[in-house]
Amino acid sequence: MKLSERALRSATAECTPSCRASRSAVHRVAEERPRVLSPELTNRPGARRVPREPTTEQLPQRRTMRLYLFRHGPAGDKHAWKGADAERPLTAEGAETTRAVCARLAEIGLVPDAIVTSPYVRSSQTADALAEALGGPEPRVDERLAPGFSADDLDAVLADHPGDEVVLVGHDPDFSALVAELTGAHVRVRKGGIVRIDLPEPGSRDGLLVWLAPPRLMR
Repeated sequence: MKLSERALRSATAECTPSCRASRSAVHRVAEERPRVLSPELTNRPGARRVPREPTTEQLPQRRTMRLYLFRHGPAGDKHAWKGADAERPLTAEGAETTRAVCARLAEIGLVPDAIVTSPYVRSSQTADALAEALGGPEPRVDERLAPGFSADDLDAVLADHPGDEVVLVGHDPDFSALVAELTGAHVRVRKGGIVRIDLPEPGSRDGLLVWLAPPRLMR
């Protein structure tokens, strides 16, 4: 089955009521258009001020950034793992799941300007799989994406890794909390899952949750 952006949006429409309410509120704001008065009407003495629809040239042009939060794939049991948590890798099944998700992302046409990953092995492996599936770009490691990543860290990361489409690869509960901070939607980003959020500009907290794709949907 060929996966599309439309299918992902449709699946996300089944999310929690708070998510739907947040999305509706953002759409209402986005659909509001400024009212421009016609000079030939407003300059005439005693004329009634009648608003007219603005032309495309008169509308403010807003740059939208696409931010993707990609949680690393399934890793080994942290309680059974004897080494440092940062070194815990994807399981064989987790690596397979991750490759399948990345193949789907390539299928829907994801072409990011940057892939930025946590330094943890499981995240770096996920980022490498994504870059391989997409044909680039080369993942960049950023220590701030390690567990504990916050909205304040996000602003700094996006400033250092600019682009219209940026994929961040990291951890939860950080990403789920970040979705709530940016969009008001309370969702859970599962291992191997990915979220697309549209932002009016980097640093904005008025984001729109466009879709949320758990790994089972992407396989």
